[in-house]
Amino acid sequence: MPTVCLTDAAQAGNRKVIGGWTSASVRQARVINPDPSFQKPSVEGGAWAQVSRLGFPLVNEVVIGLPDKDKFNSSDPQNDLASFGDYVTHPTLPKLVEIVFGPATYMAPAVPRNDLVEVAITGVPGVNMPLDADAGEMLRLNVGFPVTPFASQFALGAAGCFLGAGTPAAVDTENPACDLNGFPNGRRPIDDVTDIVLSVAVGDFLRTPAASKTVVHDAVAQEPIFRNPNGTAAFAGAIQFPYLPTPNGGT
Repeated sequence: MPTVCLTDAAQAGNRKVIGGWTSASVRQARVINPDPSFQKPSVEGGAWAQVSRLGFPLVNEVVIGLPDKDKFNSSDPQNDLASFGDYVTHPTLPKLVEIVFGPATYMAPAVPRNDLVEVAITGVPGVNMPLDADAGEMLRLNVGFPVTPFASQFALGAAGCFLGAGTPAAVDTENPACDLNGFPNGRRPIDDVTDIVLSVAVGDFLRTPAASKTVVHDAVAQEPIFRNPNGTAAFAGAIQFPYLPTPNGGT
């Protein structure tokens, strides 16, 4: 969809930020169909009840604790900071990484982790923080940045933009690896979301000594995934929906 259809052309800055989230709901009641068929094994009725929500990837799976996962799934974003903020500011994953690698190799950043609040809940200042920054967890995109050509897109998204000084790190647009159009500013097919989320969680958006940095990734190379069998880039030249190639076997 052309960005001119999403925001007023006269708007700028945080007025160019859009956000979205989605949910799944089921009927409140379900009973076994006494005369079942493949198409209708049960009979359902009652009001719709929300059982899942998704905006910013991996928040419920990695950040929200077991006691509140169902509560998170049934809620809306507007109360996230008050209801689930402690899980974000005091995350479990960095401490687990510290246990795995040992504190001599990696030490979890100090809490509270306000950088995670910005990345996942309020939006990052100067990147994708909207006027309603307290709205909650969702996938946000600043459509005001010039489009990054495919050949220049960075698979680790906007991670290269947060290597400057400050806590959270200042946006470093001079870094050649800075791609402001990449996740967590929006989410493109080429963005390696799992690796980016892991990097954010362990503190790579913070300004920390190089000795405390640890490369954390899922060991899945993006480059082969995003190429066709003949070696051409799967997304190069895609100008019409659905843009995405047929999934590779076994993925």
